[in-house]
Amino acid sequence: GDFQSPSVQEKIKSLLPRGRADMVLSDMAPNTSGNREQDHDRIVELCRSALSFAQGGVLRPGGKLLVKLFNGADMDAFRGEMKDAGFQA
Repeated sequence: GDFQSPSVQEKIKSLLPRGRADMVLSDMAPNTSGNREQDHDRIVELCRSALSFAQGGVLRPGGKLLVKLFNGADMDAFRGEMKDAGFQA
């Protein structure tokens, strides 16, 4: 299913012990279009979804978030969002 769908995220949470995880690992990537900027924008959107999911009570205290991100214009901004959320970037 589509990870960005709330029903898919709820299903994932329901499969976790007590709805919590030690790590959220995102190896998601969009179907690439060949347009580097567009592909970068899409993967940043997926990374932000993973960050939001992790922040939504899924991670146990001290939990880790690992995402795959293509190089591009928003990479530094997203890294800043990760740091602001208390994650190492």
